[in-house]
Amino acid sequence: MARSPLLTSFILIFLVCIPTGAQAEQQHLKVGVITALTGKMSTIGTAVKNGIELARLESPKAFSHISFIYEDDQFEVKQSISAFQKLKDMDHVSLIFGFGDTLGIVLGPMAERDKIPLVNFNFDASAAGGKRFVIRSLNHTEQYMGALASYLQKQGNSHFFIVRTESPFFNAMANSFKSNLSSDSSVQEIGAVNPGENDFRSIILK
Repeated sequence: MARSPLLTSFILIFLVCIPTGAQAEQQHLKVGVITALTGKMSTIGTAVKNGIELARLESPKAFSHISFIYEDDQFEVKQSISAFQKLKDMDHVSLIFGFGDTLGIVLGPMAERDKIPLVNFNFDASAAGGKRFVIRSLNHTEQYMGALASYLQKQGNSHFFIVRTESPFFNAMANSFKSNLSSDSSVQEIGAVNPGENDFRSIILK
């Protein structure tokens, strides 16, 4: 069975952090996981947790010396910081896995300061730039939006309409998409919505 990128990342970090030979048999790696398990983003956070647990089921030997401690941050910065402090000071984890662009930007400097490896599932390349203890586990936004803009323009599209939501993640996507379009293309923002809004009738009519 093919290994997922997430599984491969944890295995590689495990191999780096744990000594080889007989000493490794007595070592145990504790991984802290910060993600949204409740609240508006709980669907994504639960998927992150389920992905980790599925990887453990698929490769039990690879994870025999690794345990996971999950912390729910509800995708809120203050709770992400509290979760980081708990995992570091109380649980004494060997590394932390965190989901989200904002989390990476906020916790990256803290991980660097405290020399705790942070594997950050995010699209913002700046979160890991110049840091020794922050590892991004995704391609960055510019790569995705560059591919999307190129594809849409090859289909003959040159005028685009965007509905923006006030989120660093979506704002970065919109800005990157614009910057990757050719000079004869145009982008018009026709509205803005809150992250939790689900009534788009007025925007659709517009």
